[in-house]
Amino acid sequence: TVKLLGEMGIPNPEVRVDDYPHQMSGGMRQRVLIAMAMAAGPRMLIADEPTTALDVTVQAQIISLLKRLQREKGTTIFFITHDLGVVAEIAHRVGVIKDGILLEEAGVERLYSDPLHPYTKALLEVLPHWDRRSRSFELPKVREDGEGEGCPFFAYCSEAREKCSGELPPVKDVPGGRVRCWLY
Repeated sequence: TVKLLGEMGIPNPEVRVDDYPHQMSGGMRQRVLIAMAMAAGPRMLIADEPTTALDVTVQAQIISLLKRLQREKGTTIFFITHDLGVVAEIAHRVGVIKDGILLEEAGVERLYSDPLHPYTKALLEVLPHWDRRSRSFELPKVREDGEGEGCPFFAYCSEAREKCSGELPPVKDVPGGRVRCWLY
């Protein structure tokens, strides 16, 4: 246990091993959770919002730790987050999900440079960029008849067609990924 805590970057692991959670910082608690998850030597680690509520410096340390585990141990990391900046930093492939439905999946470079689904485009549009100010992400409804069996983004989509509200589009293979949209 002490060795594993040390591998996760916890200082003085032989002392910290007896600490209670309230005696640790948020970043240290995250490292302990990662150590616990890695103790069994898994081939895949599911990391659900591992950097949420951490300051930027600690976020970078956790991302660095996860990348190191990925590289050194060959661990696949299924990284769940709402922070697209973090996604760009750690991911090789990205799945964009709305209301539990996968709308687009692609390599990170392709997804960020050429998003296909209108929801993915809207998410990326609000990311801060060096040549423009960041925009807030309050997407107004384009139509009130947005509830249905179709695309979960229908009510907000300026490119929606009538078919989008009534029927969920199939997943379509596209160069570099897949998309679930009637536009393709």
